[in-house]
Amino acid sequence: AWLLDLAALHDPQPDREFTILAHRRKHDVFREYCIAAVKRQVPVVSRSYFLSTWKHNVGSKVVVRKTMRFAMCNDCIK
Repeated sequence: AWLLDLAALHDPQPDREFTILAHRRKHDVFREYCIAAVKRQVPVVSRSYFLSTWKHNVGSKVVVRKTMRFAMCNDCIK
């Protein structure tokens, strides 16, 4: 639920069925989750459990960015 709440604040793709997070790595997303969990005073899950849950429950609906999609020129897109 936390990851989907985070995704709601980020960049849904109008031409595809996924949301791109502003983070460059999943490790950065996990770090943000840990900070939020401590603030909410809820148990923090392990990194491996977090990533496994992301893979099996959210899948490719929420992804981290490799590049800024609309910051690439036409030559780079090809």
